[in-house]
Amino acid sequence: KARTLAYSASVISAAAYELEDELALVLGAGGRVLAYPWARPDRVPHLVSKAACGQQAKGALSLPELARAASRLASPYILLTDYANKLEELNAAIAALRGRGLGIVLIYEPAELKPPTSCLATLKDPETGAGVGGRLEDLYSAVQSHVRDVRALLKWRRVPYVEVAWPWVRERRAALANLYLRVRRGLPATAP
Repeated sequence: KARTLAYSASVISAAAYELEDELALVLGAGGRVLAYPWARPDRVPHLVSKAACGQQAKGALSLPELARAASRLASPYILLTDYANKLEELNAAIAALRGRGLGIVLIYEPAELKPPTSCLATLKDPETGAGVGGRLEDLYSAVQSHVRDVRALLKWRRVPYVEVAWPWVRERRAALANLYLRVRRGLPATAP
C-alpha cells in the first residue's frame, strides 16, 4: 500500500503544484502525528514516502486524532487512508474535516477485497498485532460488508472519493487529479 499511497500523493501534489497551491500535510507515522503546515507540493511525495516506507506498522493513530491535527491547518483536505478503519472513526474524521472541503482516497490491495480459494486462515493486523482466524470466505464476507458500509457512509455524507490499488493506480491519475480539483473548488460530490 505504501507505493500506492506515495503515487497517489504525488499525483495530487502535482496538481497542486501546477495550480501554485500551498499544501499542509499531516501524516500518522509510528504512532505520532507529523505536521507540515506549509509543505511545498513538490516535497509532498518525498515526505509521504519517507513516512510510509520508514515506519513500523505498529502504533497507528486513529483517524479522529489525525483529523483534529489537520483541522488546525489549511483546508480543503484530501484524506489518504485505507478501509481498515472503524466506521465510527471515519465518520468522526469526516465530521471534523468536511465543513471546509474534503475528499478521500481509499487505498487497498486487490487481495483484500477479492478472496482467494477456500481455506482456513489466520489474518494478523500489522498495525495492532491482533489476529483473527476462521474460514476465509467468512473473513472476506465481513471485509466486503465493511467496504460496502464505508462506501455507503461516504455517499450519505456526500464526500467525494477515489479508490486506488497498485495495479491500477496509474489508470486512476485523472480521477485523483479530478478529486483534488473538485475539493479545491468546492463542487458538489458525484458518484465516483
